[in-house]
Amino acid sequence: MTKTSFFVLEAGAVDIAAFVLPFRVCRGIPVNGNVEVALDYDGCRGTDHEVQYAEHVQAVVTLAAPVRGEVEIFLTSPSGTRSTLLARRVRDTSSEGFTDWAFLTTHCWGESVLGTWRLEVRNGATICE
Repeated sequence: MTKTSFFVLEAGAVDIAAFVLPFRVCRGIPVNGNVEVALDYDGCRGTDHEVQYAEHVQAVVTLAAPVRGEVEIFLTSPSGTRSTLLARRVRDTSSEGFTDWAFLTTHCWGESVLGTWRLEVRNGATICE
């Protein structure tokens, strides 16, 4: 049986140049496991709000974890640029998790926004409650 730490990616959204892609995942992630959310984006093609190139991308995340510092978050653009939104932090032993926490990257500046964005949350938990 795979142990699962109480670590839940509850809800969130990815903001690409002021356009929000909502998502919802509610499940436990196994110790040293991950969850990935694929978000398809068409840049609001054909509207007055059409976006072609990224300036920044922001992911707003709510999650619970027994040790917040063991959580890692990555965002991969349709072009393949992988940004670390949250690195592992050994001194962060808080159990408060994150509530509507905004993580931002500019690593994909100038890239086309069209395609599938991938948000990955990794549970590097060393304990299981």
